[in-house]
Amino acid sequence: MARAKVNLHGEIREKVEKLILDVNLEQGLSNDLAKEKLEKYGPNKLPEAPRPSLLAQFIEQFKNLLIVILLVAAVISAFFGEVMDTLAILGITILNAVLGVAQERRAEKALEAVKKLSNPQSKVVRDGEVLVIPSEEVVPEDVLFLEAGDKVTCDGIILEERGLMIDESTLTGESVSVAKARFRKDSELKDENKAFMGTVVTKGKARMYVMETGINTRLGKIATQIREAKKEKTPLEIELNYLGKILGIVFVAVCAVVFISGLFRGMPL
Repeated sequence: MARAKVNLHGEIREKVEKLILDVNLEQGLSNDLAKEKLEKYGPNKLPEAPRPSLLAQFIEQFKNLLIVILLVAAVISAFFGEVMDTLAILGITILNAVLGVAQERRAEKALEAVKKLSNPQSKVVRDGEVLVIPSEEVVPEDVLFLEAGDKVTCDGIILEERGLMIDESTLTGESVSVAKARFRKDSELKDENKAFMGTVVTKGKARMYVMETGINTRLGKIATQIREAKKEKTPLEIELNYLGKILGIVFVAVCAVVFISGLFRGMPL
């Protein structure tokens, strides 16, 4: 059997050649081989940013100009023996930090709950049977069965299809579904012969040979770049920080005027 002439290199080319010669769409991988591949390649999921510790989140709440001004005021109050004022200011700032951390933790838990609900399952062919498994357990060289409404959970090559249409807006921004065609041995491998993680099947059915999972998928590489990129503040955060600085300057100016006028009136320091 002649091997396809495709513009690929290295490991991907070898996988495609193996696909053409050896893949059995009806049999799929054996369960034992799938377990070995899962250990080798790891779970099929996107990288996640490390979760900050409770202490780090608590300290982050104090990185605000107004909070810094309050803490300075607490120090000055303590210096002049104003114990009640000091305790009141510290109590307010600590309570603000505790509430901020609690809100962040609650939001994180809600997001995790949504992720669990939205975490799709995949239909794969294993030992000649179509099994529904958690998407994290899909491995390279699996045969994935796709039909309308399914979320594609990995990158692969379409080997069989009937009227397959896929929404690739998560990758391309295009809201119109794209028609897909099965990969033929005598043709060049193109994007129209592939399905990618994060896309959704809107019409038709297909069997796909899994090429990449997890961080090695196209979506996984994008997620990795986003995670490694420096986090920039949103326009709302910039405006709020600017407003905080203006208010802080006004507060300090008012305090300075009151302090100086008090000295001129002969009031004790």
